[in-house]
Amino acid sequence: MAAELPPIGQLRNSLAHSLKLRQALSSKMRLGQIIMRDRFKALLAETGYVTPGKRLDEVRVLFMGRESFDSLSEHDRQFIYEQHQKDITEKARQNFHELLLEQAELFYHVKSIAPTGTITQEDIRDITQTLQEDSSILSLPPQIMTTLDSRAVLLPLNSLKLLMLSL
Repeated sequence: MAAELPPIGQLRNSLAHSLKLRQALSSKMRLGQIIMRDRFKALLAETGYVTPGKRLDEVRVLFMGRESFDSLSEHDRQFIYEQHQKDITEKARQNFHELLLEQAELFYHVKSIAPTGTITQEDIRDITQTLQEDSSILSLPPQIMTTLDSRAVLLPLNSLKLLMLSL
């Protein structure tokens, strides 16, 4: 027959067991939160309605009732959504700049007409129209196409103008 532990020994074992259970439960909950964050990120990536510049409030209804959305705190949802917005905006900007670089010959006439570097609204309108007719730009997803307006052309246009002037 095994010797019984004194009451203090039983208390120590009980406390140690309780702490182990609490730590295991805490680890399981953290792992669950990490999984839900990853699932929400994947859900954002799969959803075509989340486009650059849209606020979470505009698309919230699409995610309500989804476990990955409902299980996160508002702070976590907002943080993950803002990070996703940064990612898709940067990707759209890079894709747009690549397409503009592919069309660098469009900008050459701006260099030869206005060597001072002045870009007119007519130049922007002509370039925008030509780019909108380009099949590679037309094949872009709609969220990237929305960046093709005068304001979006102006910044890369200035960069390309500097590039063309250096040639």
